[in-house]
Amino acid sequence: GGLSGVLGGNPSSSNNNAYQSSQVTRTNGDKASQEQVSFVSKVFASTEDYWTKQFKDKGLTYNKPTLVLYSGATQTACGTGQASAGPFYCPGDQKLYLDISFYDELSTKYGAKGDFAMAYVIAHEVGHHIQNEIGTMEDYASA
Repeated sequence: GGLSGVLGGNPSSSNNNAYQSSQVTRTNGDKASQEQVSFVSKVFASTEDYWTKQFKDKGLTYNKPTLVLYSGATQTACGTGQASAGPFYCPGDQKLYLDISFYDELSTKYGAKGDFAMAYVIAHEVGHHIQNEIGTMEDYASA
């Protein structure tokens, strides 16, 4: 179910590598299921495709961020990232950080069930990367 039809077809099909991103990394101890990793990878890859085209159409090069899946805490160029802070973007290393437990928290704590909410969160964090790419991140940070 979910957004799989939009993001690469039937998840049970043999061609499940559509929209597979090379920019998703996992830290030791992350507790993501293969289904969760596959979904967030496809969503993330679709943002890469979209923004690569948008930048190219303007004669620019899109520097793709990396999505890091972790559990509990992880070191970043912005300091220690913790699950309690929720998903975040670090401009210092151009990485989006996502503790996969947030997947469940969206449903239990915020009442946002289903894949769309997680896709929205990923797109939102990619938006911060876009702000960083075009030089408006400082405007956001000071607001």
